[in-house]
Amino acid sequence: MTTLSPDRHLEHKLRTAWHRHRLRSHAYGFAHVAGWTVGLFLAFFVLDRLLLLALPARMALLAATLGCLATVLIRRWVRGLIRYDRKSIAAAFERAHPELLGLLRSYVELAGSTVAHVHGSDALKTVVYDQAIAAAEPISVRDTVDLRSVIPTLAAGICALLVGTAVVMMWSDLVHIFARRLLGDPITYPTRTSIVSITGDRTVKQGDSLDLFITVRGIVPDEALLRIKVPGADWQSIELSPAQDDRFTHRIEALTSSFIYSVECGDAHSAEYTILVIPPPTILKARVTIHPPPYTQLPSYDLKTLNVEVPEQSRVEWMLEYDTALSAASFLGGVKAPEEVSIGPDGHSVTFSRVATEPLTYQLRTTRRDTGFEYNSTQHRVYLRPDTRPDVSILSPSGNIQATVNKTLPVQFRAKDDYGIAQAWLVYSLNEGKESRIELGQLPSVSGQENTDYPRYGVWPFVWDLKYHVPDLQIGDAISFSIEVADVRARPESAVVHRSQPRMIRVVSYSAYQGHILAHLTAVQERLVDVHVEARKSKQALEALRKLVARQDGD
Repeated sequence: MTTLSPDRHLEHKLRTAWHRHRLRSHAYGFAHVAGWTVGLFLAFFVLDRLLLLALPARMALLAATLGCLATVLIRRWVRGLIRYDRKSIAAAFERAHPELLGLLRSYVELAGSTVAHVHGSDALKTVVYDQAIAAAEPISVRDTVDLRSVIPTLAAGICALLVGTAVVMMWSDLVHIFARRLLGDPITYPTRTSIVSITGDRTVKQGDSLDLFITVRGIVPDEALLRIKVPGADWQSIELSPAQDDRFTHRIEALTSSFIYSVECGDAHSAEYTILVIPPPTILKARVTIHPPPYTQLPSYDLKTLNVEVPEQSRVEWMLEYDTALSAASFLGGVKAPEEVSIGPDGHSVTFSRVATEPLTYQLRTTRRDTGFEYNSTQHRVYLRPDTRPDVSILSPSGNIQATVNKTLPVQFRAKDDYGIAQAWLVYSLNEGKESRIELGQLPSVSGQENTDYPRYGVWPFVWDLKYHVPDLQIGDAISFSIEVADVRARPESAVVHRSQPRMIRVVSYSAYQGHILAHLTAVQERLVDVHVEARKSKQALEALRKLVARQDGD
């Protein structure tokens, strides 16, 4: 049993022939696919350009075109790519060279296998094997698989590609629109209208107005279409009429947010442009520190609002932190010229202060560092809390009284003020004559107000010796008296003085005073008797009600 080894030279010819066959199949397939692709899409392009096909028609035609190309690809290219098979290659050789008389196919069966499975003697098989090798020796692979036969087809495919490339280069805008239409974009083809200038991309300060414009040439239509899209919203369309023969404009007042826009004029379509609206700097953190004047005896305190109410003469300090860096900031208050304020090194913090001497309406003017845009903030207010006048009233005596010439009168009064009582006086006049004053001095501190120099509220008693202060009193005289208090002010001379309602003292004899006291006690006793009678009646009514309830429970 003999094994015949493959001949290396002949095997190389077989594999080379297979490679040339595949190369020819690739060239053939490529040429057909290229030609069909360019031809079909050119026809599609011309048809769409002339008829301006609707979206369903474009999609249907695109599907048919791709289906046709897939068929050409499979039939003309993929099916021609055979796998390496020695028997098939040998058969191709013998079809090209009939003189081989089947020797090459016999060689393929004998080489590399045990000859026992082939009918015939070993000697005969060896002879056939040697004859096949000798017969194939002068045969050229190029003659067997001739690549020149595919050159016309390949040239046609390359020409088709060149034609397609030339179309794309010469009408790139139209081809670009055709490609967008294939993807479903409703864009149309331009003809004789073209946009020569447009507003383009802009960066605008929030609150400003903007004029969008386009200038066209060629055939100018009666209207253009402006399409605007705000982030988070759908496209909106605005019809434009020509402001001039070849110019369309649209004014947007008080811009608030950025947007994208494009313009369609006739059959010309602009690109999409962006209008970037820059908002004013935003205050992230605000702290207003109020330092009341010392005379108010109030501690400093912080507020987180820009509208504040402060005591008069307070020093107000603003500390603001912005979300963006500033290059400049000014304080605009009242009718005064703007005053520059201090900006921190990072540009985000602003500090300034003012003394509140009158109500103030103010604004802040800020300039963004990145764009240089200048903004005025909304108006804010500094309100002055008025220093109200003090209040005082006499608690005792509660009304007009009678007294003798030797009366020592206990007086009790109540006073209050928002910032403190600086001083008090007793003011009296005899028989509606000239007023006299008794200085009570600075009032003593009241429990709970030990840390204040001047009490803000309280009740104070004192004893008035009539005979000492009014030595010439006589029976029948009348004394009118009041309590005066002055509040605390930054300047003592500007203190506000307020007087209580007056009380009247009538000087009587001892007997008359005793009669007055007796009458007063009698009246008190009568009131007590009336109270006792009413209490007894209430007790009797309560007992009767209890008895009635007890009888009803027994029944």
